[in-house]
Amino acid sequence: AACCLLSKTSEAVFDHCRISTWRSLIGFSVTQRSRPVIRSCDIVNSKCGIHIKDSAAPQIENNCIHDCQTVGLRAGDASQGTCDSNKIFNCLESGAVASGQSEISFSNNELSDTGSCGFLLSEQTKARIVSNKIFGSHINGIQAGDDSDPFVSMNKIVGSQGSGIIIHDRARGFFARNEVQGSHLAGVGVRDDAAPTFNENVVHKGVGSGLVLLGQAGGVYESNVISHNRCAGVGFKNRACALFDGNIISFNEGYGVWMQDDAAGTFQNNMIEGNQLTGFSVNDGAAPTVVKNTIKDGKQVGVQLQHRARGHYWGNTIRGNESVNVLLAGESAAVLENNTISGSAGGGVLIRGSSACHFRGNTVERNGRANLAVLDQADPVVEGNLIQEGSGRGVVVTGGGRGRFHGNRILGHRLPGGYVGG
Repeated sequence: AACCLLSKTSEAVFDHCRISTWRSLIGFSVTQRSRPVIRSCDIVNSKCGIHIKDSAAPQIENNCIHDCQTVGLRAGDASQGTCDSNKIFNCLESGAVASGQSEISFSNNELSDTGSCGFLLSEQTKARIVSNKIFGSHINGIQAGDDSDPFVSMNKIVGSQGSGIIIHDRARGFFARNEVQGSHLAGVGVRDDAAPTFNENVVHKGVGSGLVLLGQAGGVYESNVISHNRCAGVGFKNRACALFDGNIISFNEGYGVWMQDDAAGTFQNNMIEGNQLTGFSVNDGAAPTVVKNTIKDGKQVGVQLQHRARGHYWGNTIRGNESVNVLLAGESAAVLENNTISGSAGGGVLIRGSSACHFRGNTVERNGRANLAVLDQADPVVEGNLIQEGSGRGVVVTGGGRGRFHGNRILGHRLPGGYVGG
């Protein structure tokens, strides 16, 4: 039941009206291909402020939609139309819902105190969400799931109790130039076979991690800035597999990038800088391809592989990380080649545990302590590397370390270039 029913190609104009209903009623029900204009109205105390369905295409602008029992605005059943410059607030479930192949456009709206989420997108919707602001009390800012394919751009999402953006259950979509700030869980969460295109977004100052992929999530993530989050910048787990290209992942209080649980994917041309824990941490069978990244100035390790980590690490610049630039440990079995590893006071490359990595064609130079150390039953293949100009030794093999060393050049160290002993 609705207070105002607009149907059968109606093109009525509602301007500066106040619609106040019992909470069991809908304020406006817009149906059957109608194309009304709802402008500058105050819609209050409804079950749902505006419900659009049956291919209707209204023009909704400059309204206040608030204190709704469920959602402020619901669009479904192949509805279209525009929703521009409205204020939607104090809704118990969500600010706006688009579902059922709806292609409605939301722009320049303010959504605050909207229950579970600001925008809920599902059921193959191709809604456009552009230049909106989501703030106040809400769990997720924008939630896209159930095969939805939205266009989401230039929105600002502040202070989500959950995630600023969450993408799940085979959702796709294009997400560009959004700002996600101060989320309490992941700034952006992608899971359950979702695979968005995610470009030029800023995800920062979160209480949790910046961007987390899990549950076989995929997608393409290019030219984003993920910084100053209290946990990891980027987290991969549960066989997530995606492309990360040209992102800046910096000054997070946890890891820069953290991978586990057979995660994979390609990381290329990223700047990973100044993170408090490891710059790039790979664990538990994860096997990424890591190409032409810069991983620098971390407070601990630059690249750390452990717990059966695998993958291919090629052409990266790894420099100035405080503890050690590269740590290979714990049954890791990766290939590292043609990397430049330099300028760590704690050492260049430390291979320990039961690591059996293949280390070839790298330049390891100007590190403190040893440029390359092999310990603890580690058994790497080390071939064709240039190891030079260290303040300690070039190569140290001790503490049960083994390995095969072939065709390396070891030059210009302050202490003797090689040491093998107990």
